[in-house]
Amino acid sequence: MADTDEIYAGIIRKGREAQRRFVDLSLSLDAGLWNGN
Repeated sequence: MADTDEIYAGIIRKGREAQRRFVDLSLSLDAGLWNGN
């Protein structure tokens, strides 16, 4: 059985990566909208 701390660390790491991708997507969408006007 895996150590609980390792499991939580993995979840947090995946969450941060997903959040970073979401922010990058939001920023590029905002830039596209501004450039379109």
